[in-house]
Amino acid sequence: MELSPKQQTVELIKKSNRVLVIGHKNPDGDLCGSSLAIEKALISMGKTVELIISDKIPEVFKFLPNINKVKKSLLFTDGKILRIDTRKFPVSSMSVKNADEHIDIILDANRNLKFEFLEIINGMPKPDIVIVLDTPDVETIDKIYDKNTELFFEVPIVNIDHHPGNEYFGTVNLVDLTASSTSEILVSLFEALGVKISDPDAATCLLCGIVSDTQSFRSQSTTPKSLTVAAQLLAAGGRQQEIISNLYKKKPIALMKLWGEMIEGIQIDKEHSFAWTKVAISDISDKSITTADIADAADELLTNTPDADTVLILCETEKGKAFGKLKGRKGAEVATLAKSLGGEGSANNATFSESGKDLAEIELKVIKKIHDFWSKRGETKDKNVFDVIGEDLTPPKSEIEIESTKESFSHPETEEEIQETTEVTKDPIDTALKSIEKVSKIEVPFSSIKDVIAEKKKDFGIDSSQKTQENEIDVFDESDDDGRISNLNI
Repeated sequence: MELSPKQQTVELIKKSNRVLVIGHKNPDGDLCGSSLAIEKALISMGKTVELIISDKIPEVFKFLPNINKVKKSLLFTDGKILRIDTRKFPVSSMSVKNADEHIDIILDANRNLKFEFLEIINGMPKPDIVIVLDTPDVETIDKIYDKNTELFFEVPIVNIDHHPGNEYFGTVNLVDLTASSTSEILVSLFEALGVKISDPDAATCLLCGIVSDTQSFRSQSTTPKSLTVAAQLLAAGGRQQEIISNLYKKKPIALMKLWGEMIEGIQIDKEHSFAWTKVAISDISDKSITTADIADAADELLTNTPDADTVLILCETEKGKAFGKLKGRKGAEVATLAKSLGGEGSANNATFSESGKDLAEIELKVIKKIHDFWSKRGETKDKNVFDVIGEDLTPPKSEIEIESTKESFSHPETEEEIQETTEVTKDPIDTALKSIEKVSKIEVPFSSIKDVIAEKKKDFGIDSSQKTQENEIDVFDESDDDGRISNLNI
C-alpha cells in the first residue's frame, strides 16, 4: 500500500540526521513562525538542523523566539572553516600560497589581525534532506537555491505548503490546499512525528504563522480546523496577545502616515473588481520602514475594500524603481497577473518590480500592462485610456479648465504645431503623463470609470453613440513589439 505524503515525510525525516530548512524570498509571518517551530521540533528529535532565511526579516516578526539566530547563508563543507570577522577587520582582498610545511594567507588590510577577530568552525556536510516551507514553486525559493542549485538535485526535497497553484516540485509534496497556513500543516505533522507541542515558544511561533496568514482569523482561509488548531496552540502556551500586539498594535507613526496616503489615493476599477494605490518610501527619513511593511497594507486593503477581489500597491523604493504587491481573494489567481508583469508568487499573493522616471510613469506603465493582460484574455470591453487611469482623469468642471484640457487634445493646425505633435507621438507615455499632470491636481468628488468616460467624451464634443475613425480616442491601438505605442489617434 502506497504511503501518504505525510507518512512519506515522516519516514524521510526519521531516517535523516542532517536537515536543511528553507522557505521563500521576502519572508512573512507564516514562514518565520513555521521555520522556527520545525527547527525546534527537529532538534528535539536529535537532528542537526540548519535554518536559512537569506532576505531581511521584517521588524514586525523580530519578537519571535530565537529569530535573531537564523542564518542568512550556508557553506557546505566537511572540513574546518577559518572565519574572519570583517566587521572588525575589513579585508579588501586576499590570496593563498601553499608551501611545503605551511600555508600563507595574504590579507590586504589596514590594521593588525587579532585572535578575537578569528573563529574556527565546523563546516556543515551536505544535508540528508531539504525541507522547503510555504513556497509554491522553485522560482520563489530562498536565494540559497540560486547558489546551491546542484544540491536540490542530489538530496530529497520535502515540499510543505498550503498555497493553491503549488507546482509539487518536491520529492515528497505535503501540500494541503485546505489549510490556512503552513504552520497549521506542521501541527499535524508534529503529531505524526511524535513531537508534542508543549513548549510555549514553539506554540507561539506556530500561532503567529496562523494569525498572520488568516489576518487574525478575518480572511477567507479561516476554517473550523484552523480555529481548532489555534485553540490547541493557545492551550500549549502560545502567547496570542504578544502576537497581536506586535503584528497589529505597534506601527510607527511614519508608517501610519504612509498607510493614510495609500488609503486616500486608492482607485477602483469595478468592472474587474480591482483596486490599486501607490506610495513612495524613498523620501521618508524613517529607514526602518521596508517594502514588507507596505505590503502588509495590502491585506488590510483587501479585507476592507468590498468592491475589490484583487488589490495592488505600488511602492517606490528609490527614484525610478518600484515594488508591486498583489493580493487577491480566493480564486483571484494574481500569480498569473504578476507573471505578466515579470513577477512571481502564489495564487493569492504575488510581487513584481517596475522602473520608470518617476512613480507616476511607473503607475501608468503597470496599469497599461494590466489592461493589456485583461484585453488579451477577453476580460475587458474596450481599450480606452480612461478605463485604466481612474479619478486622475476626472473631467474638469470650470470653463477655464475645460478650455485648457481641450487645448491639450486639440488637433495641430500650424506647421510648428504639426511638428510638435509629431515629436510628442514619439513618446506617447510622456504625452499621457503630461496630460494627466494638467488635470490631476483638480480636486473633485470620486466618479466611476464609466461616468468619467462619458463625461470626458461629452466635454470633447464626442457623441458616444456615433464613434468614427476621426473622433475615436484610443491610445492603446497598434502597439509595437517592445510594448511602446506607435500610433496616438486623437
